[in-house]
Parts: sequence; structure tokens; C-alpha cells
Amino acid sequence: MTASRVLVVDDTKLITRMIRDKLVSSGYVVEEAYEGTEALAKVKSFNPDLIILDVMLPGMDGYQIARRIRQDPANGRVPIVMLTARAGIAEKIAGFEAGADDYLTKPFDPTELELRVRVLIARAKAQRGIAPDTPALGKVISVFSLRGGSGTSSIAVNLAVALAQLYENDVPLVDLALESGSVSLLLDMIPRTSLANMAREDLAALDEGLLKDYAQRHPSGVRLLAAPASPVLAELVTPKLIQTILPVLRRCYSHTVIDTAHQLNELNLAAFDISDQIIIVLTPDMLSMKSATTILETFHSLAYPPERLLIILNWAFPRRGLPQKEIEAALGMPISLVIPHDSDAAVRAINEGVPVIIAQPNTAWAYEIERLAYQVSAPEVRAQADAQPSRRYALLKRRLAAGAV
Repeated sequence: MTASRVLVVDDTKLITRMIRDKLVSSGYVVEEAYEGTEALAKVKSFNPDLIILDVMLPGMDGYQIARRIRQDPANGRVPIVMLTARAGIAEKIAGFEAGADDYLTKPFDPTELELRVRVLIARAKAQRGIAPDTPALGKVISVFSLRGGSGTSSIAVNLAVALAQLYENDVPLVDLALESGSVSLLLDMIPRTSLANMAREDLAALDEGLLKDYAQRHPSGVRLLAAPASPVLAELVTPKLIQTILPVLRRCYSHTVIDTAHQLNELNLAAFDISDQIIIVLTPDMLSMKSATTILETFHSLAYPPERLLIILNWAFPRRGLPQKEIEAALGMPISLVIPHDSDAAVRAINEGVPVIIAQPNTAWAYEIERLAYQVSAPEVRAQADAQPSRRYALLKRRLAAGAV
């Protein structure tokens, strides 16, 4: 089913990003506009199912924009939510007279806003005889580090395999390390297609069936959406593509894993906005700790809630590293999991293209990855597995109960 489209019109980028983050994570496709002329153009080109409209905008204000929309025969019935700092009765009356269907004042609760959006879209579709959207059920998990050599790709690959094996469900793995993507190498796969090929599709027609065609299946149950074969083709992969495919993957699969590049670029931010969990990978050294501080400061400025962030420590080298307590004190956040050093297993996995969790499932390294998979998995999926456990899931639960390390 096609996701509902929401146009957010606000000249404050932090507000638009906060709204987009909440709505995209709930399965909506979101476009943004920052002033009246741009908003009116996007109403025609984007054809939204709902518009969230600020009042105080440069040039044309929100009341004027709402009246112009209501005069348009093609889009005049689209629901409009006025979102503004103006809380007076006179301002609310002016908003409703201009054509608003609802009125919400700043500061606002993103959850309340999403609820109002859902109700208004469902009501509008019911009036037009269209079935309401199916709720999004899947969980999107990004693996990220600003420091190269931290092992993010190995962790992302093994995490995806662990989720597939524990819950016996296919797991898409999206390789966003576009210019140096190594996921296909770690899985010993020759991609027959890539995100660059997908970018040439009509995004409006990008549905579940088409995405499954692009997601090449590994025997483990991982479905690879590969990085382009050439850095030149990487330019075809845009934030809009990511904002389109991830909500579809969320509806199709219980879990989706994203391997990200070592950059705070627009492409990664588009993925992070949609992600339910962002796994920040550290190594026990000063450079990694400095990078993690930058990441946390950036995510704080973007109003990402702390519960979406999970820090893990990858003991990627044999020499002595910074103590875990010192790292936690410096970051002001706990380290949720420590992956032990095992260079032999890691090198063998890279050279043979067989993830550690498959080749050496009983090692401490593999056990910590399975613990990570259990920790980040969707609660409803864990509940189903408790009732009907796979062999790997049952073994993991026994080890967890026994306090295995």
C-alpha cells in the first residue's frame, strides 16, 4: 500500500526535521517547504495527503497559503494542520477561517501531532472511499561511526545475519557506504543490481514488490541492497530515495539494518531520521571518543531522543585501550555492549566472505553480536519468538539466563 504523503511548511529547519523524523518513522513520506511560493509549488508536484503549515513565514503567511490552497480545485480538500506559536483565540479563529482543519500550538508533542495527522488523513480517505493505511510494524536500525576502521560494516553484516537467524525472517541490509561499500564482499555476493539502479526508477511507483526485486537474497536470509559499483554512480543515490525506500522496507520486514558511511552527510541523516535505533560504534581510543562526542552533540542538536541511541565498544585491536568507565564518563552515556577482540575470526571472515556469526557461531564475538541483535529487536518479534523459538533463539535465551560472557 502506498504510504501517505505529508508536506511540512515551516521556515525553522530544526522544526521541520523534528516533524519529518517523527512522521517518517511512522511510515509517512515527507516533503518540506520553507516559504509560501515553494509550498504552493510542492502542493501541486507532491500532491500531499495532508499539509502541516506554520503561520509565521517569510513573505506569504500561513493564512494566505491556506486560502490559496482552498481555492485550488485539484488540492482544495487536502487536510491542513496549522502549527504555530500563536496561541490566542483570535489567531485560531483566523486559521480555521482560512481553511485549517486543525490547530496546534508550539511547543508541541510530536506524538500528539502524528496522532492528529493519522486521524485527519484517515478521515479524509474514508470520505473519499479509500482504505486507511496499514500501520508500520518493522524496526529500522542504523550502524554508524565517524571513525574509519571501527568495524561498522562487519557489525552491520553480522547483526543482520543474527536477526535473520534468531527470528527466521528475512532482513534487508542497506549499504550506504556508497564510495567504499564492502557489505557485498563480506557476504561473498556479486550484486546484480544496486541502489543506483533503484534511483532510476519512478520513486512514486517504488512499492513492496519492486523493492523485493532489488533486495538480493543471501542464504542466511539477509537481503542486500548494495552500494553502487562505482563512486560516480553514488551520486544517483539521494536522501529522497532513502526517505522513499525505508518506510516501504519497514512495512515489509520486521527488521532493516543500514551500514552507513563515516560521515555526517545528508544521506546518512536521512537514514538516521527514519531509524528507530542508531548504534554508535566506538573503539577504545581518543580519536574514536572525540568522534563519538561530535556525533552525540549533532544528534542532540537534531533533537534525537537518547533512547534511540545505543553505544557499543568494539575492541578492534589487541593493544590496551581506554578503560570503559573513562569512556562512559567522558561521553555521559553508558556503553551497552562490548565486542571482544578476535582478529583471527575477523580477518578470516573478510577473506572468505563468511560472516563470523555463520562461520564461528560459538565464539564470544558471535555471542555478543547475538546479544546485540536481541537487544535491538522489535518487542513484538521477541514475544513471537518466545512462543515459538528458533534453535538459535532458544540457545541464546539459555545463555542469557545462565549469564554467559
